[in-house]
Amino acid sequence: MKILTHNRTGLGYHPDGSIDMSDDWWEQRCKEWPGARKYKDKPVANTDLMEQIFSGIHVSGYLGPHRRTRYHLDQFARGGPPTNSRELFNRRHASLRSVIERTFGVWKAKWRILDRKHPKYDVIKWVKIVTATMALHNFIRDSSDEDRDFTYWEPSV
Repeated sequence: MKILTHNRTGLGYHPDGSIDMSDDWWEQRCKEWPGARKYKDKPVANTDLMEQIFSGIHVSGYLGPHRRTRYHLDQFARGGPPTNSRELFNRRHASLRSVIERTFGVWKAKWRILDRKHPKYDVIKWVKIVTATMALHNFIRDSSDEDRDFTYWEPSV
């Protein structure tokens, strides 16, 4: 999965948790990495768990993307830069979402207990595990030491 998502942005998801991207996008990924095909219809790990943990959390002031307007970054790569304020907002929203998704991906790679290969815990235990790994992550990021995992996944500029 690392090869599939490394430096890729703008991923969407089907209701079953599988990655929702165009056939062209999948064709390109499979040319770059033949193993990507197995992820086309496979749900992304832990989406149901994250839904359970965070389903009761309501954030006021959330600004979602504009509907029926280009959103995913690969659409902008193929179709050129934003042509109006709605597209510009959607592009920026998708870029921010990409950073957040990458952060969660690195977090799950760093703290292997967060993947599906571990025993099923009840929601209360998962909240404690998530909170503990977030605290450890923040401590590492705030310390003077470099976080090798995040450095590896930082996009090259």
